[in-house]
Amino acid sequence: MSSKYNSFFNKDWLTDKSFSSWIEPAASVHQARCKLCSKSFELSNMGRKAVTSHEASAQHKKNSTICPMQTSVAQFMQPKNVGKKSDPDNTAGFHF
Repeated sequence: MSSKYNSFFNKDWLTDKSFSSWIEPAASVHQARCKLCSKSFELSNMGRKAVTSHEASAQHKKNSTICPMQTSVAQFMQPKNVGKKSDPDNTAGFHF
């Protein structure tokens, strides 16, 4: 009898141009997480095919068209005293 989980998250997907912008490891080694959909999905015995299947889903396609239009909060933040003598350890945070 085969196990339900035969596939593991492949770290190479993090540098694959097709997936790198939206995929990340999930809590389980048998799952991947989509940053755009905020969803983890099972790799089961499909591996990469599970990733491409998620990528082809209607919800992922919808989210991939919406997310590039959203502005990151980091764009509105400026470093405060980073690298200056008043902050020799570069520990200053960001401020608005």
